[in-house]
Amino acid sequence: MSIRAEFTNDLIISNGVWVDARAYGSALNDTAIQAAITVIGADNKVLVITPGTWTITNNLSIPANITVMVMNGGLLSVGAAKKLTIIGPLDASNGQVFAGDGTVDLSAMPGAINALWFAGSDIGAKLNGAIAAGGTYFEKQTVIVPTGIYSLDTCVNLAGKGAGGDHCHSTIDFQDSYIVINTSGTPAFDCIGSSFITFRGGKLRASGANTPSSCFFMGPNVTKTNSISFTFSDIKIWGTFSKAAIIGVGLAPLFILGDTWVYNAGLTLSLTRRNSQSEVSVYDTIHPTLP
Repeated sequence: MSIRAEFTNDLIISNGVWVDARAYGSALNDTAIQAAITVIGADNKVLVITPGTWTITNNLSIPANITVMVMNGGLLSVGAAKKLTIIGPLDASNGQVFAGDGTVDLSAMPGAINALWFAGSDIGAKLNGAIAAGGTYFEKQTVIVPTGIYSLDTCVNLAGKGAGGDHCHSTIDFQDSYIVINTSGTPAFDCIGSSFITFRGGKLRASGANTPSSCFFMGPNVTKTNSISFTFSDIKIWGTFSKAAIIGVGLAPLFILGDTWVYNAGLTLSLTRRNSQSEVSVYDTIHPTLP
């Protein structure tokens, strides 16, 4: 004798460790999610966001005791002038999770922010979404780009991110991705006025068709008088840039390193302001050819 169970219906779990938000509303929206949050209360549970577009038309905050699990195909669309804040863990795959013209705040979320969770036609636009979700000044955050091959057509805006109450102390981790830069006439990463950002583990190549001005465009944060530092760890840069691969402005002397160089693990650029002057120190190895 055999015993077989077949599930032919979509089961909605409303009272378990996993809580399906669909159980608490007639539509995929913030009303259903808020009702599920209310039922969960202070318990440590997983809130499941099922496939489909969930419209957020009111400000919504999901507390730290709730893990948000977004299934493949689930999309949280935040309306204009509205804000979705996730304070607890977010469990999602390497696909788009957020949409809409509103604000996504993951600055208090534990763990890294995945650039692929955000909308955009290229990895630059997705990185801008992830950086914005990391808070106004992008402090003490890690953004990852899962291993892959990407086109970067949009300048990544890190300008002024260290202008708040602290330096950034944040990391962009490319996870050994290969990125082709197509930001014609503009830098790939605008870091003017930022401080203490680490760029890790990426292969960055300038496109021959849409020549970028530089890969990294850097300058001191005028609101800070102490050390300004950028760290490159296992970053390789090559190709033709109209100005230079890395540009540092407002320095004495002006810091420019050649346009077809490759920078390997451990290269650190340190800018220290002293008596309205700046010193530039480059540590470890700079390689003018590919390894």
